[in-house]
Amino acid sequence: MAIQAECLDYLNPGSEVKIITSTDGEFTGEVVACDGNQRIVLLKSHRPDQPPEVDDLHLINMDQVKNVEVLREVLVEDTVDSETFHVDVADLQAKQSRLLQAAESAKQTGRPQGVPSTTTE
Repeated sequence: MAIQAECLDYLNPGSEVKIITSTDGEFTGEVVACDGNQRIVLLKSHRPDQPPEVDDLHLINMDQVKNVEVLREVLVEDTVDSETFHVDVADLQAKQSRLLQAAESAKQTGRPQGVPSTTTE
């Protein structure tokens, strides 16, 4: 499915696309992130001459895109997992409190955090 640049507002993360820019640059890869308000898309692609764990990242100005072909579309509903996006605020606050207490304790004793006392009994 080809999308004209004028209609390009957003690309779903995980979708595989082929982008042609106004300077005739051609990029094919997976959409990592897309910000319709800032008009940028982050694309991850892989070259055959690279090791499998190495990818190229392309930050593309959507105002410079001439044409987009969606090779494989991932719908937003497919990528959202309620378990993945759950944030336990109480747990974060407890961790923050523990870290602040440890920092205050270290400040009062003059010892950096995690350094045991050298006093012997």
